Amino acid sequence: LLNLTTIIYSEINKEIISNIKKIFHYKKINKNKKNKTRADIQSSNLGKMLLDLSQNKPIRILDYGAGLGRTYFEIKKENIPTKLDDKHSYHLWEAFEANRKKLKKKLKSAKSTQIKVINKVNDMKNNSYDVIYLANVIHECNPNDMAKIIKHCDNLLNPNGVLIIVELDP
Repeated sequence: LLNLTTIIYSEINKEIISNIKKIFHYKKINKNKKNKTRADIQSSNLGKMLLDLSQNKPIRILDYGAGLGRTYFEIKKENIPTKLDDKHSYHLWEAFEANRKKLKKKLKSAKSTQIKVINKVNDMKNNSYDVIYLANVIHECNPNDMAKIIKHCDNLLNPNGVLIIVELDP
């Protein structure tokens, strides 16, 4: 019975891993279109939400805890930031200076003047963003800081603004 349980457990793990790989597309998805990649489903859905929230009018978007910009670049695979960059302000803030420097280097290739890396927390003004998203940020924080971060985001949002918190639940 123990051996059978081990085998079944092993097969279940293989199935789970296979399904996770299907959800997060980091490989070519169409052999006929080489170099064509898709954003992972999380970033793709987030990008679509941003477009829906804009309702075809300019909005100010903040990626709070941008890291090295993974979410922005994943969304870009779906060509959504091109639509966002045309008329929207897209700001990225990262707490760690080393990551901010790397992010700025990566964004030099972005041709939009609407994309900006925020250097200091104080550079973000209260009531100045229509949408703020935290993508896989909260789980990295000290539990005592989580409420402070959410409160800070609430202060940064305009009165009708939207806070989007995206977290993976492993």
